[in-house]
Amino acid sequence: MNQPPEFDMYIGVNKWASVYGLLATSWNIYEIFHFSSTDIIQVCLVNKNHGVPFISALELHPVNDSIYRSEYGSLMTCVQYQLSYPTGENVRYKDDVFNRMWTTYRFANSIWVNASDIQVQEFDNSYKLPIEVLRTAAQPKKDSYSLRYNYSCSQCNLYVYFHFAEIVKIPQGQRREFTITLNDHNHGPFSPEYLKPQTIPLKSPTQGDIYFAMNPTSNSDLPPILNAFEILNVLELPLSPTDQADVDAIMTVLQSYNINGDELQGDPCVPKVLSWNVLNCSYDNNPPRIISLDLSSRTLIGEITPLLSAFKAIQSLNLIGNKFTGSIPQSLIEKSNNGTLRLSNSRNTKSKNQTFSYSEIVSITDNFKTTIGGGGFGKVYFGTLKDGTQVAIKLLSQSSKQGYKEFQAEVQLLMIVHHRNLVSLIGYCNDSHNMALVYEYMVNGNLREHLSGLEYLHNGCKPPIIHRDLKTSNILLNEKLQAKIADFGLSRAFTNESSSHVSTCPAGTFGYVAPELQGEFDANSAWKAVEIAFSCVSDVAIQRPDMSHVLGELQECMAIAMAVEESQTMEARVIRSSKSLLISHLNIDTDMAPSPR
Repeated sequence: MNQPPEFDMYIGVNKWASVYGLLATSWNIYEIFHFSSTDIIQVCLVNKNHGVPFISALELHPVNDSIYRSEYGSLMTCVQYQLSYPTGENVRYKDDVFNRMWTTYRFANSIWVNASDIQVQEFDNSYKLPIEVLRTAAQPKKDSYSLRYNYSCSQCNLYVYFHFAEIVKIPQGQRREFTITLNDHNHGPFSPEYLKPQTIPLKSPTQGDIYFAMNPTSNSDLPPILNAFEILNVLELPLSPTDQADVDAIMTVLQSYNINGDELQGDPCVPKVLSWNVLNCSYDNNPPRIISLDLSSRTLIGEITPLLSAFKAIQSLNLIGNKFTGSIPQSLIEKSNNGTLRLSNSRNTKSKNQTFSYSEIVSITDNFKTTIGGGGFGKVYFGTLKDGTQVAIKLLSQSSKQGYKEFQAEVQLLMIVHHRNLVSLIGYCNDSHNMALVYEYMVNGNLREHLSGLEYLHNGCKPPIIHRDLKTSNILLNEKLQAKIADFGLSRAFTNESSSHVSTCPAGTFGYVAPELQGEFDANSAWKAVEIAFSCVSDVAIQRPDMSHVLGELQECMAIAMAVEESQTMEARVIRSSKSLLISHLNIDTDMAPSPR
């Protein structure tokens, strides 16, 4: 508490700076010369969970594109010094038309030269230095001295801009001439003309710290002079923003359906960690393109906008769970029919699910050509509807022990229950002895193919559901890797949360306890797990813990078991080291048994 926030600043899709160490008694200015490749410049403050990011002011000023150029990226200001009296005021806009902030600086062993009577109209160059900056300059105290400066930045690629204007009327027959040495590389000689501003940009020959010195030449009668200098660091911009046509399309679509949210800010695709959760992007080409859009379960109304056809690289479009009216735009149908677009669409997610005949199921699955799963109910087949929507069809096997009642339970449940993590039922088939369920197709398969563990909480679903055959192969993933629970034939729904959740009929796929778990275990951890299990089946409902509490207790059991296991492993290593014995029953080989789950 009471600590200044820490956060990152992004310009466009690239990181600009990390902000920290802010003080209430001072101000921090971050200045950048940025060359935008888009019509819109976005400055984003990224929360790092170290306080709330804030910005006091944001100013944008156009700059002549012939100056402050870098072939590597934009340029961040490190120092911007005018060589003036320490008591002098900082110079900025409106005196500086580019709004540069000029602060005062004094070289060691230097003196100031001042020419306050110079007229503004006598100065004109592309860098447009303020007259207040050019009226003063620094020079060494003695003719043989140098002007020297060091700047430390180990990871920087630096540019130095030297600004000159001879403001002293040099007597006839005398000459001011000097060289600039930048990190042991000599430049010059230079001889500023009277009342004519001159800017010399030099790039550091090496990455990291820089050192420069201004020395008089053997032909010079006067010491070097310098009015101002700047040191700028190259900000590399490795990431390209999303294709502008895709950005325009997504912004127009979201606006047409009045979709907004904190997660829909900044660039849609870049950076990857901050990409929008309603879409997927392809990063194979430059710039990135939007290839998938998920507008499902948003209760959108009206017609399906033809603007969705503006995404030229889109491969998947999910519109399930909305209340659209009218026809699907012909351009989307054509893309779906030619296989370039995976279109998922249902007009209404209420009880108006489609019914299919068995012959239609055969046609949709291309005579059950592709099997994508299976279970106690039967096999699951891949299929495509006439409008191009890809579906998964679960066909009841004639030999299945799960019959009409389980089939009816799943249909009735999915017709009244809708949730972002439940697969959507598109329709069903109840044709004589042929029964099938038609679901939305999950392109990424089931959770078992991606994860080795499962955390599921019985929250967020109305009415509450108790899954009695919950396993990773019954959890499917869409193209955004969003998990959705499937296989409801063995589920039990309750009208209110106070109803009993104790299963009176064991059901599901037979499994086993891994035999590798036999052997050494911690009794305290095991007893704790047993106590948790007993509390879950208490006769008194209010004495039964919720799933979040159960999860926390089981994690504590695992922590106890792992601590004991680590202790045993350390003891085994000590014994092996001191006695050179192979104690096989400690099981400390590389194929160590898994921790209790």
